[in-house]
Amino acid sequence: MKLRIVSLLCCGLLLATTLSACKKDEPEAIPDAGAEAPLEVDLPQWGVRYRLMPAWKAQELAPDNSELIADARRVAPEKQPFLVAPRVAANITATPIPLKETVFATVYADIKHAFEKPGLEPGRASRSTRNINGEEAAEFRFQYRVLGKAPQEIVHRVLVAMRPEQNGQHYYLSLTATYLKAQAGLIGPEVDRIFESTQLYLPTPPTPDQEGEK
Repeated sequence: MKLRIVSLLCCGLLLATTLSACKKDEPEAIPDAGAEAPLEVDLPQWGVRYRLMPAWKAQELAPDNSELIADARRVAPEKQPFLVAPRVAANITATPIPLKETVFATVYADIKHAFEKPGLEPGRASRSTRNINGEEAAEFRFQYRVLGKAPQEIVHRVLVAMRPEQNGQHYYLSLTATYLKAQAGLIGPEVDRIFESTQLYLPTPPTPDQEGEK
């Protein structure tokens, strides 16, 4: 049974779609971040915590997407608007596969295949692992080009980790960052820090009362 990776890929493919529709003289307008402290994103139901840099703004979640559990965009420096704002999104996906090695390999292969669609030109791809609070996580990095009159290279980075089974169901976390390669000098180090700040801990599932409040 194949893993569901629609939500995992939405960041990169949405960015590619947006780029295809954008004109160079129509940058995405996002308010300036101002001088603010880093924002801690804490998701106790899934035992995940990470820290966004001050220039990143949390986004409201769509009620019809149950897999997307956190979303943020990077605001542009003053007088330097982004063509498309860099994005970091966290997804939780159910999987029938209990083995993390198989999940990691399947997610990597599926993402790589998704960037081989018409209108996209796949580039470099790499994978590595890291230890987060005693748990092994996989880190993937892809580069691909959106073809057209003004081709743009996109960087798509994913941190994947299994989460404890809940109600007999296996889940994995995917923390996905997407940005233009041209923004790598500014955004790359910030994504490094976001990924490095990620912590995994024992989840606290919501109580029946909390479930009813949703």
